[in-house]
Amino acid sequence: MTIFDTLFKHMSYLVALPKLSRFIRKIFTIVLILYSTTVLSQSECDTIYWSRTKPLTILDFKSYDTIKEAAAFTLTKLSYNVRQPFDSIIVTTSSYFLPCLSWIINKNASTLAHEQLHFDICEYSRRSFLQKIKETGFTSEVMQTVVKGIFRTVSDQRRRMEMEYDRETISGSKADMQIKWKKKIDDLLSSTNIYVKPTIALKVN
Repeated sequence: MTIFDTLFKHMSYLVALPKLSRFIRKIFTIVLILYSTTVLSQSECDTIYWSRTKPLTILDFKSYDTIKEAAAFTLTKLSYNVRQPFDSIIVTTSSYFLPCLSWIINKNASTLAHEQLHFDICEYSRRSFLQKIKETGFTSEVMQTVVKGIFRTVSDQRRRMEMEYDRETISGSKADMQIKWKKKIDDLLSSTNIYVKPTIALKVN
């Protein structure tokens, strides 16, 4: 039984107490609104993880809190988790898109393609992070510090790349540069395809 089942069950008793019932109705209304908002956000705002076979669609952009002078905004994130069983480390990563914090005004193919490439840059950065971890030697004592430093470096590189991408393509309005960037990121993804899986396991000294 949910909290709402309980409230409905006892509502008739509460109505018999005028002052208390008014207060309860207000509380009930607030809780119901919050509950409805939470359910909506959970169903419509689920995280979308990067996938080569499932690119973003216009319907994935769900935010209405828009900045009118920009055609679109895509919020993507990188995350990682480290476990250290015995003499090894297991690093799990993800690159994902947040629908309810992303929006698109110019609902056309070129704008969508530009935003998708932002997501692709995020995925390339995830793979680059795993690659750098694999190529870096470290002991178990400094493992957490080293991994955190690599993540910071990759995040900085990603930020600079996205700024350069927007600057050179003029946020997607320069078609020839958009094509060049598409090829560039596709090549980077191909070169790091060995890291397409989200997890790596490494031995440590």
